Amino acid sequence: MLTRDGRLRVAVRPSFFPGASGVSGGIENYVQGLASGLSALDGEDRYEFVGTGLQRDALAPYLGGATSFVTIPDALRSSQVLVRFMATRPGRAVVALRQKARARSSATPAPSPEVVEQDTYSVVHYPAPSGELTSHPSIYQPWDLQHLHFPEFFRPEQLRGREVWRICSERATYVLVASTFVRDDVIAAYDVEPDRVAVVPPGVPSALHATPPNAGLGDVPFALYPAQSWKHKNHVRMLEATALLKARGTEVPVVCPGPPNPHQREVERRAHDLGLDSVVRFPGYVTDRELAALYQQARCLVFPSLFEGFGFPVLEAFAAGLPVTCSSTTSLPELAGDAAVLFDPTDVEAMAAAIERIWTDDALRADLVVRGHQRAATYTWDHLARSCRALYRAAARQSVDATDAMLLAAAGVSS
Repeated sequence: MLTRDGRLRVAVRPSFFPGASGVSGGIENYVQGLASGLSALDGEDRYEFVGTGLQRDALAPYLGGATSFVTIPDALRSSQVLVRFMATRPGRAVVALRQKARARSSATPAPSPEVVEQDTYSVVHYPAPSGELTSHPSIYQPWDLQHLHFPEFFRPEQLRGREVWRICSERATYVLVASTFVRDDVIAAYDVEPDRVAVVPPGVPSALHATPPNAGLGDVPFALYPAQSWKHKNHVRMLEATALLKARGTEVPVVCPGPPNPHQREVERRAHDLGLDSVVRFPGYVTDRELAALYQQARCLVFPSLFEGFGFPVLEAFAAGLPVTCSSTTSLPELAGDAAVLFDPTDVEAMAAAIERIWTDDALRADLVVRGHQRAATYTWDHLARSCRALYRAAARQSVDATDAMLLAAAGVSS
């Protein structure tokens, strides 16, 4: 449905929890990038981000032009006190209890807010896997289906909660993913028609933030691995590879920033048992500016993840001029291309060899920096915004121009 004056009107539901020490991962950066890209588009179409007061504040620097924010009255969810509580161990325990409670009920997506359902939106965009039930045409983003590949990494209530992803994928007009790997996964697992699954990669998150000067972190070179210590992030094997190199006489200091989670103590204990207390640092949550400083000073990025739907740290490293060695699994080879040294993340010996190679070979690092810059230049928020606009128009059954048709074809969908 179009507005009376013929304009496209899109509701975007920014399903992230701002300010809670990084618990939203890359989704918050993605929504910020989407807002930034849509704000710069020309034309009469309008894009309204519909969410809480805290989400409005987090998106405010990126809104303008074609975009605006509609605030849902929700004092509790918008409370700074609640945000701080959710970042604590008791807060995380409350989340776990709520997940268990939901697991005892039927796995059904939440209904879309009345402010969305009772308004004349042409399309609703859900950029996070939570999704909602809506009567409007919708764009849904599941990001990845890790739970189907590694169910052992999830609690029963988490697995049950993710059953709604299938429902949202089946109901969506289009399913939007960041990589061909996830596209193939969604098609195979959820039996979604291929021409309804669009592949549009995001831009570089660090492009949204001012780059700080070198933060004065010392003169000792280090490898960087920014990730929460979830099981699939594979920290333990990375530590074992680091210990193997140390035993052979090649000491590679590693900095591992990331918000604490239930697995953090296990990872830190393993580092201690391997004799890496003086080699590996866990600084905890760092801000976007602090992370940018780490990218500037690091000698290389090590990214040993077992499963990624995309891999923002690899892209950010490319943009920062940081050479990369990463896993050869899931979406990462697609993202890395020829700009990284790849290794089998289940093979500690292979991982150690890749780290040693990128750590000691100056010529290789210089070559990877050039290739990484070239790769990063192809990932932009403008391209994401223009591709999303084409999807919105197609979902609303609006006529698309030649540029929109080209973008839809490149994303692998039909209008």
